[in-house]
Amino acid sequence: MKVRDAMTANAICCTPQTTLAAAAVLMAEGRCRTLPVVHNGKTVGMVTDRDICLALGAADGFASDLAVADVMSEALHSCHEDDDVAQALETMKHHRVRRLPVLGPEGILAGVLSIDDVLARAGETGGVSYRDAVLAFQAIGGRPPAARF
Repeated sequence: MKVRDAMTANAICCTPQTTLAAAAVLMAEGRCRTLPVVHNGKTVGMVTDRDICLALGAADGFASDLAVADVMSEALHSCHEDDDVAQALETMKHHRVRRLPVLGPEGILAGVLSIDDVLARAGETGGVSYRDAVLAFQAIGGRPPAARF
């Protein structure tokens, strides 16, 4: 199964200049916990609800005064629409991330692939097995692998 078949297309995103307050509103409205950060058409990072909470807990300021650029992760782990889901899952496991921005032609954001997307499609023809999806979920979360299935 290809990433394009499992990903969430048309992902909500923000820019480095977006305030943390506006990013939080985007997350709430889109019912998501992570936003790809896009600058000049290229995905340059990711910001999570956790990044926002930690920044606000440590900051002496308001969410409307702080920019996403100040808290986003610039270490970008991504995949492409044409990648196999199993390959993307390996990237998630290796970097211990729950979500990958999906890049289309010329590096333009095409969507987001989450471990939840993979789990929802596990066992489908051409996709990853339930076992592989659960083992990846455990690896990402730092949990020891299950003894049996």
